[in-house]
Amino acid sequence: MSKGKNIFSELSMYFKSDVSNMTAWMFTAILKRVFPSLGGIVKAKRGNSKVTMDAEIRFILQGISSGVKNISGLVSDKFGSLLRIKNSSIFDGLMNSDEVDWRTFQKKMLLNINNLTAKELERKASETFGDDAHEMFRQEPSGRALSPCFIIDDSVYPKTGKRTELIGKVFDHNSMKSVLGFKGLNLAYFDGKSTYSVDFALVGEGFDNEEHPQGMRKKDIGARFSKARESSSKASERVNEYRKSKPELQKDMVRNATDEGITGVKYVLCDSWFLSKDVLGFFEDEMGIHYIGMAKSNIRFDTEEGELNTAEVARMMKKKESARRKTHGRDANGNKIPKFIKKLYGKRFYGAELECTYKGRKIKVCIFSDNRKDWKAVVCTDMSLSLKEVFEYYQVRWNIEVMHADSKALFNLGKCQQRNFSGQVADMTLKLCVYNIMTYMKRITVYETLGGIFGDMTELKAEVCLVDKIWGMIMEAISSITRAFGASVSSIMNIVLDENKDICALYNLALKMNPSLCLAKLET
Repeated sequence: MSKGKNIFSELSMYFKSDVSNMTAWMFTAILKRVFPSLGGIVKAKRGNSKVTMDAEIRFILQGISSGVKNISGLVSDKFGSLLRIKNSSIFDGLMNSDEVDWRTFQKKMLLNINNLTAKELERKASETFGDDAHEMFRQEPSGRALSPCFIIDDSVYPKTGKRTELIGKVFDHNSMKSVLGFKGLNLAYFDGKSTYSVDFALVGEGFDNEEHPQGMRKKDIGARFSKARESSSKASERVNEYRKSKPELQKDMVRNATDEGITGVKYVLCDSWFLSKDVLGFFEDEMGIHYIGMAKSNIRFDTEEGELNTAEVARMMKKKESARRKTHGRDANGNKIPKFIKKLYGKRFYGAELECTYKGRKIKVCIFSDNRKDWKAVVCTDMSLSLKEVFEYYQVRWNIEVMHADSKALFNLGKCQQRNFSGQVADMTLKLCVYNIMTYMKRITVYETLGGIFGDMTELKAEVCLVDKIWGMIMEAISSITRAFGASVSSIMNIVLDENKDICALYNLALKMNPSLCLAKLET
């Protein structure tokens, strides 16, 4: 393998726009523009490593985008063999390093993507509106445009091996049982159109169980991989997060994201378990961000008729609507009374809203149902939003579920086989960065799903490997002929290229994809 940054220049030749599909070429071009400077992110020296950390990270990102599922795949997969990588240990120092600030790396790359998005929007506006574009671009979005949001959610990453550092059992709400693995708390950013991963933390559960800590036998706890780390290292910060509560972690993640430059966020969208007086106070009072989130069915709200849960609020709103209908929608003075239960989107979908308080804080409770029997409550602290707008914003929360599903299906997110906890963090970070780049690609192209982009990337990898393999077979045949007749390789090769246009075309394609390989074989 070549030294230094040449590793990435070797890789990029496989994705030239004139010899491969545009998708992979675009990924390579975007990666060059959004890859952050490693200054302040990497504090440790590489020692005697022949390859720069910059080149290693770029190569891994490119490999993930083309279908490599894990680090060992960079060697066993054809993708890695093209660059003649013989041992995956070249990446171990990077993946298991305690001194790489992966959190800052992920945020800086996202900020670079945001800057690219802004430049692309301004360029398109300039083409459309001319000199007025600069001022128009900086105006607040109008109409039904959605404002930027943070989205917070957790996800379970099941594992099979009990030797992974800090591994334990966590409760999976989908299967309603405890599974071996990690639980991830994820922070995403919705910019009004696309959703990107901002940050994550791997956390454990069941630490207060003395007999079976983390749901495991004590001998299994003792058999896990462990490593002594400097308390000031970046890896120690991630290890310390493992025992933190999720409400505290979400505060840290939002603060860090804002401090790093992700600003202008107006709402935070959460699932039902986040709702609490402390959380509402944090987002509204400290961060200046409105909260929109589902409420559990047993949560009680302070209303004009006392403390009511979701079902009781629905019954109260039904009674008010029934009374309104009896008066034909008019009060004693003949004024029109607004509907208490409204039909949304012209379908059998209903909603109602009620201003009340929750633990002393003024909120708006919006309840929704598709059958007028089973109701779900969404809490919103922005009183200016309409019932329909609250529902539309809360729908955006589903984007983070799509992010989880796509990342797990396409990139094997959470399936890292590293025993070192640092390796688990590095693997997740790099895969989420690839997700962000492909999300940006989806935004600026005609792709409808990330799966379409990913499919093109893996097809390209197969195409490169096939051309390389066929050309290798041709060169082996020519070498056999030269040995039999005592001629030089170059003379026989020149005759073949002059006489056969198909082989000549294949040679030109192989030369563009891997010139060093073709020339090396010609010289033998």
